[in-house]
Parts: sequence; C-alpha cells; structure tokens
Amino acid sequence: MKGNTTKVPIPDKAELGQEVASRLEAYVGSLLCLLDKRLDVRLVRTFAATLVNIIRHRNRALSLILTELGELLTDGAKAPAGVKRLYNLLHSPKWAASLVSDSLLADADQAVEAAVAKDGVAHLALDGSEIEKPTAEKMEGLTKVRSANAALLLRASGGPPPKRPVMVPGFNWVGAVITGLTGNLTLARLHWYSTKAPGDQAQKQREAEWFVLKPLLERWGQKVICLLDRGFDSHPFLGQLLAGSYRLIVRWRHDLQLIGPNGESTPAGQLTKRLRSKWFTEVYEPRRRQMTRLGVVAIPVQLWDYTDYAGQLWLVAVRRKGKGSWWFLTTEDCSTEQGALRVVLAYARRWQVEWAFRYGKSELGLASIRVLKWEHRAKLWAIAELAYAFLIHLLLLDDGLVSRILRWCHRTGRRWAKVISPLYRLRHALVNLWNDHPPKLACYPHPSTLAPLP
Repeated sequence: MKGNTTKVPIPDKAELGQEVASRLEAYVGSLLCLLDKRLDVRLVRTFAATLVNIIRHRNRALSLILTELGELLTDGAKAPAGVKRLYNLLHSPKWAASLVSDSLLADADQAVEAAVAKDGVAHLALDGSEIEKPTAEKMEGLTKVRSANAALLLRASGGPPPKRPVMVPGFNWVGAVITGLTGNLTLARLHWYSTKAPGDQAQKQREAEWFVLKPLLERWGQKVICLLDRGFDSHPFLGQLLAGSYRLIVRWRHDLQLIGPNGESTPAGQLTKRLRSKWFTEVYEPRRRQMTRLGVVAIPVQLWDYTDYAGQLWLVAVRRKGKGSWWFLTTEDCSTEQGALRVVLAYARRWQVEWAFRYGKSELGLASIRVLKWEHRAKLWAIAELAYAFLIHLLLLDDGLVSRILRWCHRTGRRWAKVISPLYRLRHALVNLWNDHPPKLACYPHPSTLAPLP
C-alpha cells in the first residue's frame, strides 16, 4: 500500500525564522527582565544575541570560543568589538550563572506536573560526566578527570586495557533531567565543579551531587523518584536520601551487602541467586536499539547501617538472557508485579540523562570553551545551557512548529521518519533558517546586529 503522496508546502524561510525567534523571546523574557534590572541594557542585548549565536554556530570545535562568537555579534572586520562586548558581559559582577540555572526551574516544574498527571510520578535522573581539556594549562579550576577518549583509542588499537585509567586535565559536571515513562526529557540543572575551583566554590564529587539534588528534591518531594546509577550506592549518600524520606531507585552492585529476609548481611547477588523470576516483561534498550526480554524478582531488604529506616526497601533483580543481571535498591513497593515492573521501566528512562551529556559534548561543544577564569567560564556555560533548554522546549510544543522547522533539514529513510526526538535535526534546521535570515528580537534594537554566517 502506497503512503500519502501529498506534498507539504515548504514554509517561508524568513517568516518561519521570525516565528521561532518570537518563541525564544517568550521563553527567555522573564530572565531578560531580571537581567535588565541588574545590568546595562547593552549587556542584556549582548546576552540575547549570544544566546542566538550559540544556537546558530554549529561547530563542535569552535562553538564557545569568544572570537568566534564575537565575530557573529558584528562582522569579520569588527570582531574585536564583538569580543569586547562579550568580555564586558562575562566580567560584569552584577549577575551570576545561578540566575540562568534558576530560570530553568519553571520548565522543570511544568514537566513534573505533566508527568505526574500522565503517569502518577515523575523521574529525576542524576548523573555525572567530564569535560576533557588535555592541552590546557592556565585555566582556573583545572583538575584531573578520567579520559574517555584515551580509553576509546586504546580499545580501538586492539592492545591490552590499561591497568589504571588515563587521567587528563579537565572539569567535572553533574546533570539532572526530568522525564516521565515516555516522551522527551526536560533539563533541570547542569552544574560544573572542581576541587581546585577558587575560594569557597571548590567542591568534591559528593558535595556537588548533593548541591544539585537537594534543592530539587525539596522542591518536588514525593512527586519525583530519584534515578541513580552505580556509583551513587555509597551508604552516606543514600543515608541522606533516606533521612529525607525521598523516593529513589539506585542500581546496586551484586557484591554489596544487604540484610535479607533471614536477617543476615549477604551480598545482593547471593540473596536472589536461588530465586526464580516471578514476572516477565520486555524493555526497549536505547543503547542497543532493540527489545530485551527480562525476568524480574523482588525481595524486601534493609541497609545494614540504616536498619531504623521507617520505610521498606526492596531489592529488585532483573535477569537478561545471555547478559549480566541488574540489581536495583528502591523505596518503591515491589510486592506486586505492577510495582516491580514499574521500577524496571523507570530505570530504563535513566538513559535520558546520558543523552543530555552526549548532546552537550558533541553538538553544543561545551569542551571548546577557552575562558580562563572560573566565574566567567561558568556564565558562558550557563548561556549554552539555556540554549540547550530552549531546543528541548521546542520539541515539547504540539502546534506543528517543529515539523515545519524540520522541513529545512530534510532527511530520507525510514529511520529518520521514526525518530521521536530529532534534537540534532532541529538545531541544524534552525541554523539553516537563521543564517540566511538572522532573527530580530525585541531585546535588542532593529535592524538586527547579528551578522550572517559565511
């Protein structure tokens, strides 16, 4: 049977580009009003123009370099003037990166309410990553991070794996996203940290993770379930979550001790070793892009140093045919099939935060930044974070705007027709729209001072 052959007219480029610009005005309007109370109007205009230019400048290696962004603010002959405008914006002491991060919470609140209305609960996924700067020497706050690129190259060479991880200069970051059982993610917070950051901004890993997680959990409480991967299974960290009576699902190592139904402390793998799977389901694995059949069994347990916890903890074992098993420690009731399977399906959504990190590294080029001072670098990262949040916001719209935008980044083949969240295509299409017809926003004067890309 042949599909629909009706040709969809291609929307006018200038008109559509300006429509997207008006959506951007509405999205950042409250933040710009707040900045206008603190900053000179010229700095507010520079902020808005830089936000647009980060979206337009689709170059992983050069995305956040000041000379590149400064050239887009004016033109090639007046690039030093554009760099000076950016310098004044980033060095202004009257605003901080936290203003941008706090402005994202309005969208996150809406995402939580939408997920609760649809699925009864929202999921708050937290994870960490690194930005590698192997050739950097003088950037403030540089610390040692584990190099994923070095591990990838060593594995591709076919040689033996290194006995120790390769460490290079760089920065650590923590990300939190909101997601339901289906649909797109919503960015809640990105936070960069380093043990060598200046002054009282220095943070260790657990301090940074709790710095991000605690305000979000206090804001949403029982409406969200915190999804955590291995590495968050330390008893002090979990103790903080249990003390606040927060809901959680954490992936558990098979060799970590738990108190089972018999009252003895036993490794998690041994507790479920002789138990047959009680329930079965199929879950789509985004990393492998295939359905996987799973067997599930759950038993009540306790943490050996938190036996006075008022709630009930459950250990959920998930068996995969021909692959390793998973174990999850959760506060959710898993005494029934529905409760246990919801834990498995919820954890499958944790991969959304991995996609957020991947997009930041590969598409936004967060590692391309070359600003020396920690505070100023955090401000530029925050503007890039806002650009990312706006792109995700566009995907959540249901008025057909995204489909019209994607007409300017055509792709053929069945795979592209089935993509649910074409975030990469969406930005590519916006680049095609705005490069030929730079948007005219009310937050800086007309005609637009944005220079077309070559």
